[in-house]
Amino acid sequence: MPTPCTSSSGRPGPESVAERRLSVLLPLPLSEAYDYRLPAGLDAPPGAFVRVPLGRREVLGVVWGEAGGRIAREKLKDVRGRVDAPPLGATAISRGDDHRYDLIAVLH
Repeated sequence: MPTPCTSSSGRPGPESVAERRLSVLLPLPLSEAYDYRLPAGLDAPPGAFVRVPLGRREVLGVVWGEAGGRIAREKLKDVRGRVDAPPLGATAISRGDDHRYDLIAVLH
């Protein structure tokens, strides 16, 4: 587990704990998944259903994998929670882009 670094004030700094970034597939006709930050203490493996903010609302999404890190840290929003449901199987995730739109339809 990462060890927090402290700032000169003695409090954890903004980048004190190594954060996990997730790629989350949303129920929208988007060309790719959106990136979110996974808060400490929350587990969300690929295939897990999660609640994430999108604009002014909260939507259901599926963790597609680790995010690529292209989005600036300050633009990332936190995953709000994991849905108490079994995750999608590895087969569904590994089928990739060919079946992404089928999964979007299921989420919708």
